[in-house]
Amino acid sequence: MKIITNTQLDGFLKSKLKAEQGVEEIIKKQNFRFSRKKFVGDLGEYYFMENVKFLFKKIEQSKTSNKGYDFTGIFKDKYAKQYGFKIDKELQIEVKTRYEQKGDNHIFSLKKEKFVILAFVKLSIDYKCTYIGLLKSKFINTDGQNRIVFGKSYQEKVFWQSNEYK
Repeated sequence: MKIITNTQLDGFLKSKLKAEQGVEEIIKKQNFRFSRKKFVGDLGEYYFMENVKFLFKKIEQSKTSNKGYDFTGIFKDKYAKQYGFKIDKELQIEVKTRYEQKGDNHIFSLKKEKFVILAFVKLSIDYKCTYIGLLKSKFINTDGQNRIVFGKSYQEKVFWQSNEYK
């Protein structure tokens, strides 16, 4: 499957990267931290929605960002059967996005009791989506700080992915 993107959006994201690098340089010279966390998370949710909506009869983003999950969705019957979910069951989906991490991606703040599906979205240095994978929460084993490393053991448990994880 080819990841769905938008040429105009890609151009703006490249400009944003240049701007953020300039901002980061200025702020770091002042010994402050700089985080793109909220922007990256919201962009990941956008890519998630654009690329998986075909799997669902209904999918909606949560009204608030502190709910413990980002979307609720009901799979189309054929996908519910294929992936082992009940027909017409509303599922909570948490989207976690990582921006240009080297090696295995660390995923933080997972409260697996609040969602049924974890959607992992990986972005490249220029904010393009390079991977989306869906994983059932029952396969997630967090450490004491609600973290996992999205390595080979989790990649093998993904029930749907946009393309091969790299």
